[in-house]
Amino acid sequence: MVSTETGSIVIGSAVTANLGSTPVTAYQIDVTLSASQGPTAYDLGYVDTTVTPNRLYTGDSTGVNTGNTGATRPTTLDGTSHLVKQ
Repeated sequence: MVSTETGSIVIGSAVTANLGSTPVTAYQIDVTLSASQGPTAYDLGYVDTTVTPNRLYTGDSTGVNTGNTGATRPTTLDGTSHLVKQ
C-alpha cells in the first residue's frame, strides 16, 4: 500500500536501541504531519542498509512507550514491520 503525507521530520540524537535482540544505532525522530493536523509523534528511526531495498524501522510504541510526548518515546524498534522507498 502506498501512502503519501506532508509534514516535517526532525532527526535528533543517536541512541542505542534493540531491533529484536540486536543492538543498533537508531535516531530520535519527531514527526509532524500536515495532512492529519495531529500532534507531533516522538519516535525512533533506524535504516537497515544491509538489505536491498533498505528498510526503515520505527519504534515499538506498545505499552507505556506511546510516543505521545518526548518522555514516552519508544526505546526499542518494532521488528515486525518496516517501510521501503518505492
